[in-house]
Amino acid sequence: EANLFCSPGNITVISGSDVEIVARDFGGSEDPVTVSYDLARGFWKTEPTTEREVTDNGGAATEEHVYTFRDIRGTLSYYFERGENKTATYTITVVNKPVVTAISLVLTPPSYTGENPDTLVDAGGSVHALEGTHVAIEGKSNNILDKAWVQFDDGEMKPITAVGRDFNFEFPALRDGTYGIVMRDSLGHETDEPLVYSIDVYEDH
Repeated sequence: EANLFCSPGNITVISGSDVEIVARDFGGSEDPVTVSYDLARGFWKTEPTTEREVTDNGGAATEEHVYTFRDIRGTLSYYFERGENKTATYTITVVNKPVVTAISLVLTPPSYTGENPDTLVDAGGSVHALEGTHVAIEGKSNNILDKAWVQFDDGEMKPITAVGRDFNFEFPALRDGTYGIVMRDSLGHETDEPLVYSIDVYEDH
């Protein structure tokens, strides 16, 4: 009787990863080893595996049956099968790195102008403001956040408030520049390449 063992079992990976799964058979069956995986809920696809031989430190050879999921974008379940024997069903959980999904600005002009604050929901995060304007930014992430920072074009990373999926921070608009938001989610994944938002400051004439 075949004795199929599977690795890595249940794992969590970042979207876009390649994932190699391996079945090892210690039973000596000659039947082909296939892998079945769940493309969409309830729709399974079966594929052949590639065989390779692995030698342990003692010189004993073990055959492995390998399949690689390329550029995996969604969570899926899988199992290996050989003849009448199959492994348990395991899950590859796919998660995304944290990104900004919404951002809004409240621009409060200097008090001498007598102007009311201006709330911008669809400005895309870019700031266009009179010199001395107080800028308050609120946003949301796709993931639950552990920490977040704002990085201005001077390179300094400043911690900002992050609760759940929400973050916020504020700064005075004193000069032209840029800022980006770097986030670390509750699983420890960090923003790869944060979007860069412009800060355009004009003088009062």
